[in-house]
Amino acid sequence: MSIHDASASGPSAQKGAEREIFVEHVLSEALPRNIRFGTGSVSDTFGNESGQLDIVIEGDAGISFSMPGVPGSRFYVANYVGAVVEVKSDLSAGEAWNDALSTADRLAKVRRDGNTRMLEAIEPSIANMTDPSGRSSSDAQKRRASSGLQQLKSKIDAQPTHIPFYVIGYRGWKNAPSVNLV
Repeated sequence: MSIHDASASGPSAQKGAEREIFVEHVLSEALPRNIRFGTGSVSDTFGNESGQLDIVIEGDAGISFSMPGVPGSRFYVANYVGAVVEVKSDLSAGEAWNDALSTADRLAKVRRDGNTRMLEAIEPSIANMTDPSGRSSSDAQKRRASSGLQQLKSKIDAQPTHIPFYVIGYRGWKNAPSVNLV
């Protein structure tokens, strides 16, 4: 009750932040420990950006950067983002649902590229491939290397490029009776 009482007169942004923290806490207890959570923006290698997101879920090998001038927010690289969660106080209110749809539209433009660009940069070097002693590799070895590279590229390209997006409608703690039900 003290949490509800303390935030009852606070601005909606404060209430929203508290609900995001609660959802993030529940997710952190349910998902593996090598998953990280944060808030911020996601960008891809094509120049698309999501705008501010409530909860960004990334693996522990993910790369993200703090956003100067925006305490607590991070800038995430799309290839390392596992999913995004939007937390809304009441999805039955039209404005909240429209806001969630708008966020989904912005995030849908952001794509994971699968890192095939790096593989495409390697491809020309196959023609000049050498064995460990420095001799030029045989044509058969070069064909196998080229074939293997193509197989790897096709497997990477088969991965989904979109970032999963979830919306949580949170009606709890809106008033004192809902807190007492918990």
